[in-house]
Amino acid sequence: MKRYGVAFGWLLFGCSAGGAALEQTPETERIDRGKEVYRVSRCAMCHSIEGQGNKKNPLDGVGSRLEEDSVRKWIVSPREMNPKVSKRAYDKLSKVEPAPP
Repeated sequence: MKRYGVAFGWLLFGCSAGGAALEQTPETERIDRGKEVYRVSRCAMCHSIEGQGNKKNPLDGVGSRLEEDSVRKWIVSPREMNPKVSKRAYDKLSKVEPAPP
């Protein structure tokens, strides 16, 4: 099953190489889109990636632990994943198209 969604590229791949100029490829475009979603949605209030943000709920390596569908569900309908979670649902992100095969 595919693990890399457009909006979640950064969450799944992790951060891009430290400051090095990267050629825009479909992979780096997904990473950039994921970073933008992370920033705009203020994910760092509750989560961290590479030590940036709230260290209580790190997202490092989430792409190696979860399938894309699970990552999407945790974001758009977290109570379906765990009814005890008080996390806000970001249901508008569910309209993001998945990456092409």
